[in-house]
Amino acid sequence: MARKIKKKVSRKDLLKETDEFLTFSEQVTEWGRENWPLALIGTGLVAVVIVVVILVRSSIADSKARYQEQVADALGAFNLAMQSEAIAPTAPSDVAFDTTKEYEDVAYKFEKLLRDCPRTQENPLILYYLGNSYQKTGKYDKARENYRKVVEMEGQGSLAGPARYNIGMSFYLEKKFDKALAIFRKLVDEKTPISRAASLVYGGRCFEELGKFDEAIEYYQLALDAYSDSKLTKGLESQIEQLKIKSSEKGREGESPEPEPGDQ
Repeated sequence: MARKIKKKVSRKDLLKETDEFLTFSEQVTEWGRENWPLALIGTGLVAVVIVVVILVRSSIADSKARYQEQVADALGAFNLAMQSEAIAPTAPSDVAFDTTKEYEDVAYKFEKLLRDCPRTQENPLILYYLGNSYQKTGKYDKARENYRKVVEMEGQGSLAGPARYNIGMSFYLEKKFDKALAIFRKLVDEKTPISRAASLVYGGRCFEELGKFDEAIEYYQLALDAYSDSKLTKGLESQIEQLKIKSSEKGREGESPEPEPGDQ
């Protein structure tokens, strides 16, 4: 079988062939000359898109940075108000020392954060501290409203327990001891470490205020047994002894008096 001989193409012949790349470039150049307004518009649009993307990213970064600064400022203001509250008892008696205005200013800062950025991840934290600020100024209904939102958002999260406890404290501060006790008892029965010591102590105080001295003694003793190293349980031993006396006196008051000999 005869072999097919491949014809060799000379360099001269190659140079005579049309260069595809050059042809395409020429076509693009020709299109550009004929359609230069469209080309300019297209180039301008690309440039605008690039600039917009850069500006949006920069704006988001700046907005996030400003928000973080606002959060830090509000939390810092709350801590300063707490420090002022802590030193208030040591102030001279002739010096007016009221932190209500400080906490009102703090509440305004947290409210502004919620208005400006309602969908941030920090929402539960902001709501919690806003509730604390309202609680400090005696606005218990508003405090509970924010604490309940925290519980709904957190579920079993770290802020849910303290928020529930603070709802109980808001009722306690309003002297609504039945409502406060209902919350403290739930927290105690759940046996979760968060807020349990305080719930035992304040639950005991609710029992005491309601005249249920034996139940108060039980709660105080549970608090002492489990949290003897806590500041919350300081002085509970003497309180228990006093309640035992009150319980005994109450028991005697409830006893029917013995009939006189002449009454039989």
